[in-house]
This record gives sequence, C-alpha cells and structure tokens, in this order.
Amino acid sequence: MRPIALLLCIFFAAGAASADTFWDTSFSYFARDNVGGSDNDIIRNKTGLTVETQGGGWRAEAGLGIRNEYFGGSYPLDWQAAGLVFQDSGEGVWTAGARLSGIEDGDAAAEALLGYTRFWGPITTRGLFGLQYVSGDAVFEGGRGVGGLDLAEVSY
Repeated sequence: MRPIALLLCIFFAAGAASADTFWDTSFSYFARDNVGGSDNDIIRNKTGLTVETQGGGWRAEAGLGIRNEYFGGSYPLDWQAAGLVFQDSGEGVWTAGARLSGIEDGDAAAEALLGYTRFWGPITTRGLFGLQYVSGDAVFEGGRGVGGLDLAEVSY
C-alpha cells in the first residue's frame, strides 16, 4: 500500500471514531453548451466523507468523470478533489475550503473559497466568494490566470 493511501485511511478512521460521520455519493450530468458552439458536457461521480464535531466539522470530497464534445472524441477524464471545514455560529454556518480540478492532459484549476449559510425557518440564504487560478489557455478575460468568483443564493 502506498504511504499516502495508508495515511488517508488512518486519518479517515480516526475522524470516524471520534465524531458523527457519513459517506455520500452522487452522480451528475452537466449539459454545457457554450456560446462558441462547443458542446462540452460532463458526467461525474462525487464521493465525500463528512465528519461532524461539536459545533462544526470537516468534509473531504473526490470526483471523477468524463467530458465529451458532441458525444465524440476521446472522452478525457475530469477530476476534482476538495476539502472543507465548517463552523456553526448559532444563526448560520461559516465554511472555508479549497478545491483542485482538472482535465486529463489539459488545464487545471485551484480555488480558495469562503462562505456563509443562514437559515430563516424554511428560507435559506447563502453567500460564497473566493479566488480561482486556471492554468493553460483557459484564462480569464485580459489573459489573467487568476480571477474572483462569487455567489448569492436564496432558497425556499
């Protein structure tokens, strides 16, 4: 067994023994039709481990999928790895995390994120912002490799 795999097993087992823990998995299909005429869809499986501690916790997540262009071509792999910590403030939940993602033989991205979720009975509000770095030719406007991202969401 590789040393990194052994360390991850020990880390996850220690977390599972000390707190409320659950695994989850999801399958997603993202239909992405770009303005330039590209049909770059993604089919992905994401699996995660969440460990809840008193007043907070953490989550580790890995995703693996395939991309396609008009359902033809080489179907390159699409991968993601993410880590997140969360803390309950009494009225909402603060989150901070990082995500790495990439395409087989293609560009990669790194994101640092900070967010807050507030619960108002049946209504939930969420705000998220962060920085993103993209390698290769997939850069932001003006040739920048680093850009900001933000999200505001209200749900019922």
